[in-house]
Amino acid sequence: KQVFLPLFAALALSAVESQGLPAWRIPFMARTYGWSEAETGALLGSLQLVAMLAGIAAGGGFVTWMGKRYKDANIRATAIIFACTTVATIAAPLMPTGELALTMMALGVFFGLAGAPAQNAAIQRIAPNEMRGQVSALYLFMFTFFGAMGSWVIGAVSTYVVGDESQVWKAILITAVVFLPVATFFMYRGIRPYREEVERLEAAGL
Repeated sequence: KQVFLPLFAALALSAVESQGLPAWRIPFMARTYGWSEAETGALLGSLQLVAMLAGIAAGGGFVTWMGKRYKDANIRATAIIFACTTVATIAAPLMPTGELALTMMALGVFFGLAGAPAQNAAIQRIAPNEMRGQVSALYLFMFTFFGAMGSWVIGAVSTYVVGDESQVWKAILITAVVFLPVATFFMYRGIRPYREEVERLEAAGL
């Protein structure tokens, strides 16, 4: 549990923000910068396509490079990527122009996808063979469950905390500031126990 609890806590917290934000991008751009749906979609779609493809490729390359230097490369790489995601996501609603806001959102998507290969590899590396199916199922359940709550959380913060739905950028900022740094902290806390577990498995010839 020293390995899996920080890992799943980080996953749950990050999923709330990463999966909740997409539903609020259009209202955010309209209420903050006065952009229409067509304007937002035209730029954001192109940026996200590039960001997603580049993120998966860069994430795989980064964790492979880290793997040549650290036994805990999967979690170490994920913690670094989480930190980058946190910065980009917090910066997005603070940007002075819509173009910069969408660019930072695309960067958040880039880093979010970049962390996926390392997270999946980390879980499979330390899960016992007979439990890999259950662990993967729990991973996907938590990602789906907490991700599904994301849009509601942002909406609730907008309604009950900010109190002004025209300032949805504040709700996005608050949720990013609350959830993502804590998720990064949990992922960082998982580095040492993960490394120790990998070393134990290697010593046992597994």
